[in-house]
Amino acid sequence: MERKIVFICSGETESDAKNLVDGWMDVDLTSRGVADAEQAGAQLKAAGYGFDVVFTSLMKRSVKTAWAATGACDSVSMPVVNSWRLNDRHYGKLQGADKAEAGNLSSVDAAPPPLDATDAQHPCNDATYSSVLPKSLPGGESFRQVCERVRPMWDDSIGPCLMAGRRVLVVAHKDSLRALSMYVKGLTAEEAMQLDIPAAVPLVYELDENMDCTKSGPLDSAAAGGLKVCMFSKKPCDEELASSLEAEFPGSFSFANPCTAETAAWCKGAQAVCLYIHDECGAEVVATFKNMGVKLILLRCRNHDKLDLAACEAAGIKVVSVKDDVADPIGEHALSLAVCLNRRLQRASNRTKDDNYMLGGLVGIDFNGKTCGIVGTKVTGLAAARCFSAFGMNILCYGEGPFAAEFEALGAKFVSLSELYAASDVISLHVKLTPETRNMIDKAAIDSMRHGVILINVSRGALIDTEALIDGLFSGQVGGAGLDVYEGQEKLFWRDWSKAKLRDRVSFDETFLKLINLPNVLVTPRMCYLTENCQARISECTLASARAFAHGADLHDEARRPLTSARRGSFKVTTPPTTSEEGAHVGGAVEEVSADFSLAVFSADTLWRSHLAPLVRAFPKTVFIDATCSAQSAALCAGSKAVCLFVNDDASREVLSVFRDKGVSLILMRCAGFDRVDLAAAKEFGIRVARVPAYSPYAVAEHAVALALTLNRRLVQVYNRMRMGAYDQTGLVSKDFTGRTVGIIGTGKIGQIAAKIFKSLGMTVICYDKFENDVIKVELGLPYKELDEVLAESDILSLHVPLLPTTQHIINKESIAKTKPGVVIINVSRGGLVDTDALIEGLLSSHVGAAGLDVYENEGGFFFRNFTELDTREAAMRDDTFVLLKALPNVIVTPHSAFLTTDALQAICNTTILNATQFVKEEPLTNVVS
Repeated sequence: MERKIVFICSGETESDAKNLVDGWMDVDLTSRGVADAEQAGAQLKAAGYGFDVVFTSLMKRSVKTAWAATGACDSVSMPVVNSWRLNDRHYGKLQGADKAEAGNLSSVDAAPPPLDATDAQHPCNDATYSSVLPKSLPGGESFRQVCERVRPMWDDSIGPCLMAGRRVLVVAHKDSLRALSMYVKGLTAEEAMQLDIPAAVPLVYELDENMDCTKSGPLDSAAAGGLKVCMFSKKPCDEELASSLEAEFPGSFSFANPCTAETAAWCKGAQAVCLYIHDECGAEVVATFKNMGVKLILLRCRNHDKLDLAACEAAGIKVVSVKDDVADPIGEHALSLAVCLNRRLQRASNRTKDDNYMLGGLVGIDFNGKTCGIVGTKVTGLAAARCFSAFGMNILCYGEGPFAAEFEALGAKFVSLSELYAASDVISLHVKLTPETRNMIDKAAIDSMRHGVILINVSRGALIDTEALIDGLFSGQVGGAGLDVYEGQEKLFWRDWSKAKLRDRVSFDETFLKLINLPNVLVTPRMCYLTENCQARISECTLASARAFAHGADLHDEARRPLTSARRGSFKVTTPPTTSEEGAHVGGAVEEVSADFSLAVFSADTLWRSHLAPLVRAFPKTVFIDATCSAQSAALCAGSKAVCLFVNDDASREVLSVFRDKGVSLILMRCAGFDRVDLAAAKEFGIRVARVPAYSPYAVAEHAVALALTLNRRLVQVYNRMRMGAYDQTGLVSKDFTGRTVGIIGTGKIGQIAAKIFKSLGMTVICYDKFENDVIKVELGLPYKELDEVLAESDILSLHVPLLPTTQHIINKESIAKTKPGVVIINVSRGGLVDTDALIEGLLSSHVGAAGLDVYENEGGFFFRNFTELDTREAAMRDDTFVLLKALPNVIVTPHSAFLTTDALQAICNTTILNATQFVKEEPLTNVVS
């Protein structure tokens, strides 16, 4: 009968880390020592080992090594025998000294200066050994004396267990295991003393029926061979890949710790290492990998700035990475950050949760017709350019690469870096980190940019000088920053610091804390790649490369040094722009139309007063009224010939009768909707009604897509988590938009634009409308389907129909039941389209995955008002349903701000002036409703 016994030497100790002699000093393991022991156990488990009995010493380092190894091996129910005879060699007075001082003990009979029995450090004075005869306890030992001490354990305990067919594990120390090896293999003391006993590496001894050793060596050579992979920086999203590697390549193992010069040696026993973007892989680490027998580095990312490719080539280590197929999610994330910042969604969502529904501070811009600068024109830059161009943005590019034709197909223009900075409303960075690009976004670069620029970085943190960025944000030169990276991220990201003491959090990076607490900054913890499809692709590529290497096949994604490091152009801007673009006030120059025409503007907070300034220039007798128009406030219009109302102002018959009595003959709606106006009463009272039929359909459509992107990437949650110190990625895996289906319900102008954007993002778009149009069918080539089909097939539903009796609660309990599980519902049209109770029920059951709402069916009592000064109970009692809705983590509510861009506000002002001017001049009203 074949017998096997496994030896494991204790892992690295605190003394080892300081290069000190420990001997019988009862020192603890380091974190590396624990990790090494767990790795040893994982290797044993993968090789199919289990044990009936464990022998170990009385020293905590061997006991803890045994705990860690057997725990990782899932072999924990067997007896553990602790014996002083398996303790390490006693080094007498040399214990605690530098190991160099013990180097003279090279012969088997050489002994260190012994401790006297009266010395407090002598084991006879330690209660741990009170059951042992004092004369048996050493004060210092030669190696031969260690062998004599260990002999009874072999003869009386370990050997008989093996003879009985029991599976034995011995966890001890270098010299005690050398002594045991002498008896197992029949060696002389001199031969045994020369044995290499590595720390925390399973050593397997095979014995025949006569107890003669037939084979011995480390587990990876004694057990079944094959490729083994060591993964560093394992995160929750890497669990599937780690499990696949362990299943396909038995003996593979992983660590949550990053790879550093200190941890690189943890890979011993593996022929391949799997690294992430922040793992160190410089010349020192590569040398360690070579010494550990590593032949392959698997990068689970596209590029790796900390990898010394020249050192890898010199060491004969191949390097493979994940290439182009993960670029689309990176482009989508860049866009998601930009649209969220532009529409202030993180701010709007948090404010509505706090009962502040005012619009001030939420004004964005229409992306359509604006300019996006792409710095870096390789595959991720191209993906980002495609995403931004989906919004109708003009694309400027700086860089070089193989995709010039693809960029030109998008209508992109290649320009100098200075031109790009000066002309771009949004700048997105997609270059590698090199000495040339390090801190390329510095003070000079920021000063040369268009005022209020949105800066996006999903590439490398050190591309940006953070202090210069913070200065730019404070001054307003930078309007917002969306960062998926930070130059010191490896010390911060992928960990939850929210439970740390505030002082500890401040001490690790005050600059970062200052950055993330700025209201116009959105930082995500390196999650641009964190989508289901992207993670699957990374796993596929990594496994394919590992298989190819194991079978000697070609490595398709092998990384090689470029033949030349020459670059065209520079990534530094040294001169400021020749002109400064601060942006003109909306409305431009407007001449006076009538000095006598009086106009009362309701719901006129600071935002409206600022953006309706041209209206005052045209009609100097314009007055602003803070109050929302209602039956109680309508009389405030006294003395005015016209009133200007917004979307939630009341224009019921009761209110109109007040207007008539006060001499009002014109209602100017500064919005497209007029469902709150009693048109029959207006006609009866002789009051004309005009509206703004289309101020910016792009603003509303873009807001719908922005809500969908923000919900998909959990950006509001991330914004709040980062501010609390939670920088981990738990629960943040999203989905790629590419290939998913969106249903557009309502295909008027706004629906058409939303459909075009979603289509340009690579989504399948299907539509429903009772009135089909050629823009959808011919220009966009999209199909119309029945409502039930759209409900059943869509991953995202975007509502763009008016509120009519036939569309009231078009999204209800029955229609939600027809949708896909996890459907995302977007409503930027009218609140009454959605049955809120049914939506909440769907959200709580998880049938509805998320909801992005710019409207609410009972919003009239809330929106455009600030209740934060009310006590919590009074504010909450206003509408329990709404309180529950906006409290859900997968819901974003914005306060009817979909229209709120500078472009839209200017259009509203201009059209309102036109409507009033035509009325005053008794011309036909172009935008008349009644």
